[in-house]
Amino acid sequence: MVDFACDADGSPIVVVNSVAVHAKDLLANPKCSLLVAKDPEDRTDLVITLHGDSIPVSEKDVAAVRTAYLAKHPDAFRVDFGDFQFMRIEPKVVQYMSGVATTLLGSGEFSKEEYQTAKVDPIAQFSKPIGSHMNRDHAEDTRLIVQHSTSILVDSAYMLDVDSLGFNVKAVYQGNTYKLRIPFPRRAEERNRPTSGYRENDVVHHNFVTGFDALSPGNLKGTRAIFILDVKTLVIEMLQAAKS
Repeated sequence: MVDFACDADGSPIVVVNSVAVHAKDLLANPKCSLLVAKDPEDRTDLVITLHGDSIPVSEKDVAAVRTAYLAKHPDAFRVDFGDFQFMRIEPKVVQYMSGVATTLLGSGEFSKEEYQTAKVDPIAQFSKPIGSHMNRDHAEDTRLIVQHSTSILVDSAYMLDVDSLGFNVKAVYQGNTYKLRIPFPRRAEERNRPTSGYRENDVVHHNFVTGFDALSPGNLKGTRAIFILDVKTLVIEMLQAAKS
């Protein structure tokens, strides 16, 4: 197990103790891989393996890398000890796999160029507050959406994460727990008039808007607020369809 963060290009950054055997091995032979499991307790969930070369971070980049690492691991005081150093894993290929031991097995890979030019999903950074709000205030609404989307009479549904294409839930059905993917009717995108189609006296609209106050344009900047509003629109549309 190793803590890591990513630099501005998405290359993983790790901190190693210069006297450790693995640190000496990396300096002798930089070829390495980093396996990242979305849910270490669930082997059917997404697993990513990044293959590349481990290179010591240059002196001129240490300050920026240190800032990025501490932003992810604020208690990692060891980074300032003299016998620790930052290593950057420069990716060559990234492989992924999900659905191991299930009928939903999927796998593939990205080249270094594809990985480095990929863009972060615009909704991902807001996944936690959106999911927390839905699970806290709209658990029954989430269950209805899952039921409508899958035609399965689930007992409950807990939103795990959200992105611009949909969201993942942990649903309970007849005493068993399953992870399900619920796609949006369309990708959440920037829109010139994000509130078009809303009616101020729409009870469903009111409930979701008040719940998403913390993610309103007044608290966000630029197009990110527009993306959030489109997610809200999509969730409302799905709930209205489930209740119709």
